[in-house]
Amino acid sequence: MKNITLLCGKSGSGKDYISQALDLKLICTHTTRPKRSYEINGFHKWFHKFLDTPDFNDWNVLAHTLRGESYYWTLIDDMKSGDVYIIDVPGIKAILNHEYASYHFKFKVVYLDCPLHKRIINMLKRGEKVIDIIKRLYIDYKDFKPIKNIKHTRIKL
Repeated sequence: MKNITLLCGKSGSGKDYISQALDLKLICTHTTRPKRSYEINGFHKWFHKFLDTPDFNDWNVLAHTLRGESYYWTLIDDMKSGDVYIIDVPGIKAILNHEYASYHFKFKVVYLDCPLHKRIINMLKRGEKVIDIIKRLYIDYKDFKPIKNIKHTRIKL
């Protein structure tokens, strides 16, 4: 069984920063969101046009979510590309309940708990618009409520 860390945290909590600082081997996943200036297609994520999204009922889709106006997803084969998967809480729930994944991977959930003011500063530093930050904060408020029901290691930043 391959060990995989499911790394989660609200927007701006430093998931990418910590992954780079620790030189972690990230699993390259898919998204329709715009590429950030520092990101490389096929290294950080696979960037797709909105119409390039797969059939989310396909058995090969391990997890998928819609955050704001962007889709995020991963395929079973993507799990071979690294040891750490940056993912949100709905995605974690999907993976932990995926029959194939439970037989082939052992998961450990790590939650980065970062104060709101630091998250906002981080998002502003990377050039996000205030309206987009507000949208992301609202999505996080809803999506992260169930984290208390998932066994995880909490890192308070």
